[in-house]
Amino acid sequence: MLRDLAGCKSNEVEKAKLITILESKAAVVMQGLGQCGVAAVFTNTLEPPEDLRPWVGLFNEGELFTIYSDWRILETKSYILEDEHPGGIHHRHPINKLVAQRP
Repeated sequence: MLRDLAGCKSNEVEKAKLITILESKAAVVMQGLGQCGVAAVFTNTLEPPEDLRPWVGLFNEGELFTIYSDWRILETKSYILEDEHPGGIHHRHPINKLVAQRP
């Protein structure tokens, strides 16, 4: 799923596309998981790393949780991922994750 979202920018049109993708992917996942969906997004808690700015779109902190507000939220997590890529490139990614069950 993350590969599908790699080109998303932080604007309302792209967020709407992302939500459509999340809902369609969740529909497939829910068939095997008893109506549960899982989602994770980068948030705007920190600026995106300079080398990733052309590719990384950001959600507002907590925005993912509001998208699923009419679902039964089973788990949420907000954190900063310390990431290191080959060649010693270090990134910090603010992330919101959730697990939710369709009502």
